[in-house]
Amino acid sequence: QQGELQLTDYGVSGIPVFQISRYAIRAVHENKNAELSINFFPELNQKELEEYLEQRKTACPYKTEKELSRCVDSVLMQAYKNFEIILVDDGSPDRCGDICNEYVEKYKYIKCIHQSNQGPAAARNSGLEVANGQYVLFMDSDDMWNDNEALMRLNLIIDENPDVDVICFGYTLYDAGMNIIKKCIPTIDKHYGKKYDIVKQLVYDYQYYNAAYLKALKRTFLIGNGIYFQHGVLSEDIGWSGRVLVYANDIKVCSSAFYSYILRTSGSIT
Repeated sequence: QQGELQLTDYGVSGIPVFQISRYAIRAVHENKNAELSINFFPELNQKELEEYLEQRKTACPYKTEKELSRCVDSVLMQAYKNFEIILVDDGSPDRCGDICNEYVEKYKYIKCIHQSNQGPAAARNSGLEVANGQYVLFMDSDDMWNDNEALMRLNLIIDENPDVDVICFGYTLYDAGMNIIKKCIPTIDKHYGKKYDIVKQLVYDYQYYNAAYLKALKRTFLIGNGIYFQHGVLSEDIGWSGRVLVYANDIKVCSSAFYSYILRTSGSIT
């Protein structure tokens, strides 16, 4: 029964976090003092869970030399140009490091960090530490953006809401052959303006996506609240995403699926 659930850092006592019901999620949302990292995570069936565990503006290249240029080029083609790109070579054994260096030599607003292999959490944290932008976005290096006006859309929301901490957006899911499987686009009633109403609708409609790459976040908000990715855990962005919702004062939604999540035949979550 819901009243007997014991919330822990990694879910509910005896229940894997991906099986927590939205009713337990609602209870957590209405009690902001609850001590847990995983705050909002709708149910996944087994197939969805397996797809999620295959997953793994900061791009973290690792064993993605064939896809890395596609990822970076999709950002370079943005109509909005006031941005920097930080590439974190997480000790990739292929040519990712060399490809990153080639981009650094060609574009003055691209930086690269080379580090020993520590996993996606450490790579994202490293990128965040050296970022200078007002807002940051994360990308997986085997994915891409499919809309060259994506940053313009986000910047418009920021201009209209200068205090916004987090902007959530959606994604388009592709198979390995670049065939569209589905589009997931968050939508909010226009009269909703407060965080509670926005979060409530996103969670109840299964439109709050935990993935770090589906958010634009104010850099000072993350650093000021110590919201970093936890090392040594699988799917580290789930707990991170819960903390984002708890600490954010202002959340907005961009109803767009410009992020392209591309399924691979082999994972890069190392």
